[in-house]
Amino acid sequence: MSCHLQGAKLSKAQKSPVSLLSQAIEQGADESGWAVLGAVGNYLTKIQPDFDQRLYGCQKLSELIRKYPEVFETTERGAPGSPEQDDVCQIVLVRWLGGRFRLTFTFFADIRERFKK
Repeated sequence: MSCHLQGAKLSKAQKSPVSLLSQAIEQGADESGWAVLGAVGNYLTKIQPDFDQRLYGCQKLSELIRKYPEVFETTERGAPGSPEQDDVCQIVLVRWLGGRFRLTFTFFADIRERFKK
């Protein structure tokens, strides 16, 4: 299933959802930078009630996020208490690759490299 931008339905400010998605992920992220996709969707609804991934041609929010692999990372894990191999009880987690956690790690890695020289 492909995800295509429905340009005629979007205002100029809505052309790219990356900033809005990044903000929602940051708000729902745990200490490691991962956010549960359901929480991201809830936050999107709070900050922009008219947000709809279908305006971007995507049936699901996860499909829209996966459209930007250079910006967001996703993974699926079993729900707590569910059997490990139960595909039905999967939780989708998402992380913004430019988030505060990644930037902090990159910053310290860069400083460490500078002192090695």
